[in-house]
Amino acid sequence: MNQRTTTVDGRSIAWVHHTPSDGIQASGPAIVVLHGLGSSSREFRYLADHPTLRDRKMIAVDALGFGDSDRPADWPYTIEAHADIIASVIRQVTTPPVALVGHSMGGSIAIALTSRHPDIVERLIVAEPNLDPGVGTLSSHISRQSETRFVARGYQALV
Repeated sequence: MNQRTTTVDGRSIAWVHHTPSDGIQASGPAIVVLHGLGSSSREFRYLADHPTLRDRKMIAVDALGFGDSDRPADWPYTIEAHADIIASVIRQVTTPPVALVGHSMGGSIAIALTSRHPDIVERLIVAEPNLDPGVGTLSSHISRQSETRFVARGYQALV
């Protein structure tokens, strides 16, 4: 998968891109993968090598504040804000509609994105999402901590 970035509203968003190789013709809609809280696109790069997905274009996005994307202090970091900016990324980097896959917080973002931008999503697949944004007990406990505090004490306490 190739690391790339795109800019939306002056913010750099990292994403990785996989296209079929070795003369394989791409089939179906592009698969866009959204990671969970405390993760990044790196978690899903192995999918591009899965035998049943080798003929699919795949894009894994680092949400703002995660992975190699910008961490703007003046951005709201709500599920809806993530959904809107990722919708812009999708429109810039591939041709909708896409198969949208989200894990945990990424699943919540995927649900909101599908609701707010239904023209972008052909298929929605979620794993362990908070079906109602903002009500995940564990996710909200983690997100209330600063990054420094979570790294220093929160992760170890969680485990």
